[in-house]
Amino acid sequence: MNNTESLLNFLTESLIDNRSKYKVNRLESDKNILYSIQVSKDDLGRVIGKGGKTANAIRTFIYACNRNGKKIKIKFEEL
Repeated sequence: MNNTESLLNFLTESLIDNRSKYKVNRLESDKNILYSIQVSKDDLGRVIGKGGKTANAIRTFIYACNRNGKKIKIKFEEL
């Protein structure tokens, strides 16, 4: 697990209640990294936030911390 993934886990886990229904998948290609964050239905609204503000804040923070030159995409889904 790299620093970006650790930070993403920390930010997401601090928002959710049900950690048993939490999963992060990482798919990497030559130019992109896709993180698929899967949480329970009850926690999904909390992670996305009103109008997507929380999800956008997480994305912005992770993009700013990115130092590997690859484009990062983050997708939030129900588990």
